[in-house]
This record gives sequence, C-alpha cells and structure tokens, in this order.
Amino acid sequence: MKITKALIALLITAGLTGISCKKDNDDPSPAPGPARTVKFILYSNTDLSSDKGTITFTLHIGTPGHTIWDSVLAPMNIKDVPSLTKELVFQKIVPGNNNADLQVGFLYTITDVGNSWFLDIFKAGETQKTIEYDFK
Repeated sequence: MKITKALIALLITAGLTGISCKKDNDDPSPAPGPARTVKFILYSNTDLSSDKGTITFTLHIGTPGHTIWDSVLAPMNIKDVPSLTKELVFQKIVPGNNNADLQVGFLYTITDVGNSWFLDIFKAGETQKTIEYDFK
C-alpha cells in the first residue's frame, strides 16, 4: 500500500512536470536569422600626447531617435586614447536580432568642450558590421 501511494505520487509529479515544461512546437513565427554582430574598434593615429582634456566614449546601436543598446567606457585623458597597435576592440550582438537599418558607432563627450559622434549605417539584412574609428 505504501509503495502504491509513493508510485502514484511519483507519477503525478512526473506528469505535472511534463505538462509545465512542454514547449510549443507549433509556433507559426519564422525562426530567427543569423545573429547580427557589431565590432567596435577605437584608436588614434594622431599624436595626442599634449592633450590633457578628458573624453568619454559611448558605444551605440540604435535607430534615429531611439537607442537599442549603448555602453559607456570609463572616462580617459585624450592623450591616453590608444594607438592602432593597442586599439580597443568590443563586439556586441544586436539585442533582439533587430533587422532594421541601424545607426552604429561612437558617441563622445569632451569635458568642457562638447559632444560629437562617429556613426555609420548597419543595413537591414547585413549580419556583421565593423566600426573602425581613428579618433583625431
């Protein structure tokens, strides 16, 4: 009798687990395409060694007027922006695999000077974009 109750409890638990973990394989939506990836490369081939200003770069993925993803780098002295041999490289998969035309690139703020940007278009249908920015 005790074994029967334990067996029934085990079967009920297994059945409930199976129901709760069931995946919907009849989903009519198409499978997502390949992941879209942006590679950000930042460096400077200009001699900035005498520039003591502070700059803050932001990596940016978005559409006009809407940010999908961004990431702010730590503020640095302009003279410390790395050369091409020590470039900063970041790679990001586009969140939600958004397949629209996107603006991708760098936004930056120089303290007590202002804001600027280096943006390019990541066309719909493209799966990889490299943004290489030689800061001057």
